[in-house]
Amino acid sequence: MAKSKFGNMDPVSTQKTSKHFKRWRQEKIWNRQDRDYSFTVPNAAPDLDFLHRNRQQPSLTWIGHSTFLIQLAGVNIVTDPVWAGKMAFQRRLTPPGVELEQMPPIDLVLVSHSHYDHLHMASLRRLGGSKTILVPAGLGAKLRGKGFARVHELHWWESFHFRGLKLTFVPSQHWTRRSPWDMNASHWGGWVIQPEHGLSHVPGEGTIAAAAAPGESRSSRGPSLPHEGAAEAAGGHPAGEAGERERERALDAAEADGGSSMESFWQNARERASGEAAEGCPDQEPASRAVLDAQAADAGGRRGRPSDAAMRGPYDPFHPEAPRPCAGLYPTIYFAGDSGYFRGFADIGRRFKIDVAMLPIGAYDPEAFMGPQHTTPEQALQAFRDLGARLFVPMHYGAFKLADDTPQEALERLESGRCSCGLESDRLVMLPHGETWKMGG
Repeated sequence: MAKSKFGNMDPVSTQKTSKHFKRWRQEKIWNRQDRDYSFTVPNAAPDLDFLHRNRQQPSLTWIGHSTFLIQLAGVNIVTDPVWAGKMAFQRRLTPPGVELEQMPPIDLVLVSHSHYDHLHMASLRRLGGSKTILVPAGLGAKLRGKGFARVHELHWWESFHFRGLKLTFVPSQHWTRRSPWDMNASHWGGWVIQPEHGLSHVPGEGTIAAAAAPGESRSSRGPSLPHEGAAEAAGGHPAGEAGERERERALDAAEADGGSSMESFWQNARERASGEAAEGCPDQEPASRAVLDAQAADAGGRRGRPSDAAMRGPYDPFHPEAPRPCAGLYPTIYFAGDSGYFRGFADIGRRFKIDVAMLPIGAYDPEAFMGPQHTTPEQALQAFRDLGARLFVPMHYGAFKLADDTPQEALERLESGRCSCGLESDRLVMLPHGETWKMGG
């Protein structure tokens, strides 16, 4: 077996032995828990015409698990390409949001790490387009050996410039292995995607540069990117009283769908939250709530405290009329890949002003086994707060049975944690598979 080459920021152990797996199997027998997979994440009919012709509007489409189609600054990006119908011996719970043959030509592929549920070689090969592939350090040789020519490796905090985008590889807490001989032989991490619109000079495609040093201030890195203010000036953000009325109407429409299983689902999540602290997540300093309120107030003119409409139940975020917020015309997007909870989320938040954070909420149970490598829904909410991001897109759930938790459990815990933290419901963007969120409004 090859000696491990890469490690985590913190001294945590993510390596599992046969004893760990045996204990996990025994706990499943002792608990005798029959997990209910009857609830599945809904699939929406994809807007294929829009996806194929769009080169201007920023958009995000969830394919499933950690696979997304991001359209930003005229570039089509796919994250962690996996269209596989099975993972190990487990069949996919729901079909991909967009079938592989229906995908538009792909310009750029971002790989977070080498695990099979994040990198499926057959899916990558079948994607159309020119496909420049960005991978963690140590993984490039494997892809080149598979016949992929346009591959670039990055270490943590290195950046790659591509057609008006700056893509920075950032840390996560995880591990890698694709065979018995390559344990941690390649790195793992997430990606921050920044449009370079408005900069005086846009570097050419294919240049790699280091990101700002840990102590470097934001101002020393050049002009800041346009954010929600630019979107409002362009008339793309429903702010103020009109936007609030629009949001209330959508919530009322969701409530009118009485008797549905989803209505009961979200009401049960709120009941689980009763009795918990309403002034912040556990172990959270009081100042963090003030920071969260300030961020909410800054997000397009919305109120700094959770509104009655946002906090009342039942509320179905998958409802066709559920409101979709505006992330701006040039949003900065953070794709976390796969990670346990660690101090690196705060480090990333200090370096970047993140509009949209795509964070994992599944494959966490049993927590003693999965904890170092996968965040629970509550930890994902804390990571969101650490990042200081504006909007949260949950991922890494609902497509494959990778652990003992179910999609319904993950979503119930996420909603319960959201209520406990006092986070406005419209700051969570809960996408069905296949739906395209037009982030510019």
